[in-house]
Amino acid sequence: MKVCVLMPWGRVGSNLMMSYLNSVLNSDVRNEPFNRIKIKEDQLAWLRDYYLQGKYGPDRLAKLSMRSLDKIRPIERFLNKRDVKVIRMFRRNHLKTVVSQIRAEQYATLTKDETGVAKWGVRQSDKPLPATKIDVKLLAHRIKIIEQDQIDLKALELKQHIDIYYEDMANDMLSVFKNVSEFLGIDYNSNFKPPFKKATPNNLSSAILNLDEVKAWLVDNDYDLSLIEN
Repeated sequence: MKVCVLMPWGRVGSNLMMSYLNSVLNSDVRNEPFNRIKIKEDQLAWLRDYYLQGKYGPDRLAKLSMRSLDKIRPIERFLNKRDVKVIRMFRRNHLKTVVSQIRAEQYATLTKDETGVAKWGVRQSDKPLPATKIDVKLLAHRIKIIEQDQIDLKALELKQHIDIYYEDMANDMLSVFKNVSEFLGIDYNSNFKPPFKKATPNNLSSAILNLDEVKAWLVDNDYDLSLIEN
């Protein structure tokens, strides 16, 4: 089976989804290979090698982000032509997406300083990141990127796909994984245990040190303040 998880950037629950899929597929997993492979021709060559050759086992599972695609349409055509089943991942709250991404980068820097290894997900045994300051200029820039990336991801015309939203996974993870398993035509793993815990709390008030500055930016740019809590 050929499976691809497509996300706009990050912090949409893709690590959790990949962990679940890895528990039900006999897969040789590739996690964001296009962070290193930048050119369209090289990206297509990688896709052909990974998905079409028999050397990687019965199942192939890759995660790609819209940010890393050099050209979108050739990738879309490949996925359709080669019958790759695509799981598209979204998040409705773009503010939380960006804050979570910035905090993930802060956590990676912190863990690399402490242990020599950058961690991008907070595992169950790890100490979570405390409240941090969010660069408002970076926040403004990233929100625009996320909004466009989600538009581009939704615009893909894919023959075989299922759309998953972070908020639905957070509310009822088991139902989402059952739906994904049904889409893939495989048995649902009822024994799956999430290896990660939330790195950023649901209410951003307890995650952002400069909350007033962030709120002021939201108001000035016509964003709803309820995005902080909902």
